[in-house]
Amino acid sequence: MQPTPLQAFLDNQTKLVAAKTDNLRVKELSRSKENEREYILFTMEADAYKDSDTTESQVYYFTKGEQDVFICISAIKQKKLPEKFIDVWSKVFLQSQIIK
Repeated sequence: MQPTPLQAFLDNQTKLVAAKTDNLRVKELSRSKENEREYILFTMEADAYKDSDTTESQVYYFTKGEQDVFICISAIKQKKLPEKFIDVWSKVFLQSQIIK
């Protein structure tokens, strides 16, 4: 069985969240290079959720282990993520390690 590329997880997450939000904005921050552990770091910001009075924006980190995909999220109840929030969580996610 062929492994699923992380891009497929990103595309699926985008489709799911877009159906639930108004004015979804997705921004890729970083992606693995050749010979690195595969990962995608990105943000999702939305003006509103269709079934909620509040909104939420997230920093996402998708990464692959040997046989698993790990999805890490940090979120706040705001339409726009503060740059400091993005910077802090990007560093946390990118410095993370999978421990066997």
